Amino acid sequence: MGEININGNIFIFQDIELTYENATIIDPSIAKNNLLDLKKILDEHKVKFLIMHGTLLGAIREQKFIKHDIDIDTCTFDERGLINTIPALDKAGLKLCRYEKNLIYSFIKDGIYIDVYIVNKLQGLIRPFYVKYLNRIIPRKYFRHTKKMDFLGESFNIPSHSIELLEFWYGKNWRTPISNAPSNDEDPRGTYLEKHRRFLFRPIYKIIK
Repeated sequence: MGEININGNIFIFQDIELTYENATIIDPSIAKNNLLDLKKILDEHKVKFLIMHGTLLGAIREQKFIKHDIDIDTCTFDERGLINTIPALDKAGLKLCRYEKNLIYSFIKDGIYIDVYIVNKLQGLIRPFYVKYLNRIIPRKYFRHTKKMDFLGESFNIPSHSIELLEFWYGKNWRTPISNAPSNDEDPRGTYLEKHRRFLFRPIYKIIK
């Protein structure tokens, strides 16, 4: 069992190990219902989120979930807001099944889970240009602006630089379906900056102090 603190109250949940090895291909009809349930509740609580990774790839390239996907991918900047929706999501059958603070929250219903990744703002000189996402330092431009896209009969937020982001994740040939090809989340420049973070990541007031 796992637990998470929600506004001073301990919420108990069933912790599940989710890996590529024990995953199964999603059922599109169940995946649709799960994603729309998530959207309804997050919209009601004014928690902005975006569809990402394989879900974004399917939405843009095929206007549906890709055939070989094993989960639903989303992200948000609003970790606190997401945490506050957990009881409502639980009531709707979307059960929290894993979480890592500042990184990922996963919700499962009818055997299909949704990952909600956390986009973390950075401090210091690097703040306007990069964010921390999936424990990687990547360009903030992918998240700075969003736009709407029709998907599954609803309007979803997606990154304004979606095509560039898909090329970053899946390469120039992202339009060609390839099974079992997870996204590449490492930005070489971001990795270099991470190694030299002592000065670049310090809050400005500490630099000019």
